[in-house]
Amino acid sequence: MGKLTFTVFSDLHHHPAWYKSEAPERLTAIQQRAVKSGSAFLLHLGDFSHQPSLYPELIRQYKEFEIPGYFVLGNHEFDIDYYDPLAFKFYDADRIVAGKRMSEHLPFAMAWWHNLCAGGTDMFGRDTADKSFGAQKGTMAHARAKVDAGFEFMKKVGVKYFCFHDVDLVPEADDIKETNRRLDEISDYILEKMQGTDIKCLWGTANMFGNPRFMNGAGSSNSADVFCFAAAQVKKALDLTVKLGGRGYVFWGGREGYETLLNTDVKFEQENIARLMHMAVDYGRSIGFTGDFYIEPKPKEPMKHQYDFDAATAIGFLRQYGLDT
Repeated sequence: MGKLTFTVFSDLHHHPAWYKSEAPERLTAIQQRAVKSGSAFLLHLGDFSHQPSLYPELIRQYKEFEIPGYFVLGNHEFDIDYYDPLAFKFYDADRIVAGKRMSEHLPFAMAWWHNLCAGGTDMFGRDTADKSFGAQKGTMAHARAKVDAGFEFMKKVGVKYFCFHDVDLVPEADDIKETNRRLDEISDYILEKMQGTDIKCLWGTANMFGNPRFMNGAGSSNSADVFCFAAAQVKKALDLTVKLGGRGYVFWGGREGYETLLNTDVKFEQENIARLMHMAVDYGRSIGFTGDFYIEPKPKEPMKHQYDFDAATAIGFLRQYGLDT
């Protein structure tokens, strides 16, 4: 087999909208050298141009040359130009994009659990952030302090929405009736803080993964007691979402899955998850909730195999059990 000669180059970076570019001239010089060397083809290894669709003339120069040219995509091939009306380089809440303000397309929300609860702990360490807000953790005084801190934060940075899990708002009691009483109390306080502001609830959900009772799932649990407890939590979380004017309700099944198929009836568990979701939708509509129900797909967090592993899996589940309408 004879010797094969070809020309390899990279990082042409053609983008005159941002900076002076001599890419056409440099490409011509490279092509001429390729001819002299007897190259069978040219291969560009990435970053030919920023957003190639803006520069068809350079693409033609490369593709229509007498020697074939091939591309490997670089990171800048995926750049979106600042002047693209459907793109942005920074967040401008009032900018009109496709007939709507950017703030309507991207309603940023403060996550109660990240901003006000999570202490920045990894599995080997301890809290790296003080989220006591001047109150004793595990008390209703602390729950109110979190509300105060959260609304102060949202006002300062201009965030217009918040989202929550039920037990982000209050410490969970041993009795669900007491937990619900605490939730009623704190949601009344949140409503007071919302008055006179343009801050709204984006969505709510129930934490059905943190308490040890959910170690083998909530809707997918083989325990009737656990399933009923999960249903009661979802009911209350929907009540709170409606009370606070939330636009959506989210299901995230971190414990809805299995570690091994040796002791798992997948069909039974998925049917029970669907049954719980159907009940949630029916109840939500019965109390005036007109928003959307969401599933948050996420793999292996923490179950080895989660039933909401990714978007395609979740869509298939919704269609299988009549939850897609």
